[in-house]
Amino acid sequence: MTAALTLDESVILTTDLPGSSWWAQGGISIKSAFTDGAKQDRWSDLTDPAAVERIAGDGPEAVDWLRTEAESLVTDNGEQTVLGEEGIEGLDRAIETGNDATGAEVMRVLNSSLASRDSVKRLLGRAIDLITDGERVVGVVAVDSRARQRIVMAPAVVIATGGLGRLYQRTTNPRGSDGSGLAMAIRAGARVADLEFVQFHPTAMTVAKDPLPMVSERVRRRGAILVDAHGRRFMAGIHSDAELAPPGLLARAIWRQSVRGAGAYLDARHVHELADHHPTLLAHAMSVGIDPRTDLVPVGAAAHYQIGGVATDLEGRTSLPGLWAVGEAASTGLHGSTRLLSNALLEGIVFGRRVARSVAAEAETPGDVAYCPVDSRDLPVTPGPAFEELRKLMWEHVGLERDGDGLWRAHNELTALVPVLRRTLAGRDAATVAIQVVAAALRRTESRGSHYRIDHQATDPSQAARVVVEPGPVEVERLV
Repeated sequence: MTAALTLDESVILTTDLPGSSWWAQGGISIKSAFTDGAKQDRWSDLTDPAAVERIAGDGPEAVDWLRTEAESLVTDNGEQTVLGEEGIEGLDRAIETGNDATGAEVMRVLNSSLASRDSVKRLLGRAIDLITDGERVVGVVAVDSRARQRIVMAPAVVIATGGLGRLYQRTTNPRGSDGSGLAMAIRAGARVADLEFVQFHPTAMTVAKDPLPMVSERVRRRGAILVDAHGRRFMAGIHSDAELAPPGLLARAIWRQSVRGAGAYLDARHVHELADHHPTLLAHAMSVGIDPRTDLVPVGAAAHYQIGGVATDLEGRTSLPGLWAVGEAASTGLHGSTRLLSNALLEGIVFGRRVARSVAAEAETPGDVAYCPVDSRDLPVTPGPAFEELRKLMWEHVGLERDGDGLWRAHNELTALVPVLRRTLAGRDAATVAIQVVAAALRRTESRGSHYRIDHQATDPSQAARVVVEPGPVEVERLV
């Protein structure tokens, strides 16, 4: 949305499914990589300093632009979105609105701004493959809402399709976060990076919902604690920061509680003004008959954020001319091996604007020749039962704790599932991405950030580098 608003003219091809940005509960960090007195921001391991400096440098201007968009909009009842500052991780550096619903408010602003722009055209449908002329990406093959395929040619293509959380049985991600954009890029031969790094949120509500509602870290920062089935606090004996331990360690500790059958619950009964400060938490819990003001909330870890993705430079360019990527689908080096709080929305805004400027300067009118993968013809979109088998395999063997035996089992069983998965477009995408994630996890024989291997628990200094791979293009056919 940010890229489209920054360009003079654009077409957004989108499904009717909400992206994860609508659900983001944290704020927008605006001082990453800066110092504030004696306090130093934390850097994620493997973070690219150039990407952090770019975010830090462009962040204030990008947020000012967002504020300008918000100020130009007034709701039906005369209210405006107010972007105010809040302290995050000990630094007064975050922009937030709507208490724990910043993402929804930001998306409302961008959505309304787009609706008022005649220069932006929206097409309802799902992009299923990239089109090339043999050298550049020149468009996409798409399936519209009536299951009709169409070719959309363009001077440039930007992948902004979100993450891959839906490839896991337990996830906080909406149905649209199925790695489709990453799969298209892989089939076209684009370089990808760091796919082994998938962040798991430590406190998703373990209720009968898919996706699982997320319980933001903000409620723990306001005093909520974690207890077992007997009401005993368990994190105090695991890490000195207890409930505010690093997210990866906390997620694994809660996951182990579940494996042992001890249970994990969030106790927020003593948090002051819970309904005022955490309305999203309250609404999700009440929808399943839990009142966090009087009840314990069952929680567990769940796949949450794709750190790796299509490898890009600091302008969002991929290894394929004519193709850019932005947001969770991209790997810019900003997040390193584990994403830090409040950087995701900022990345989308900053890099969305940078991508748009790069596209405006470098886009080329497509020619008359177009190629796409041979197996994108006449397949149904909706995944079948094999997709659920894939999600179970990924959760059990490519989840919070991994080892070589489990990863090889996942690889072999996924390979056996491929012929069935390829019968649908969503299944084909899932197979493409899942196998690459497993391969990346097998390559990194250490534990680092969100990648934890119980057979290689130490961090290996010789592997302290991002891993960029070129999957190689699949067989293509000529369209025109």
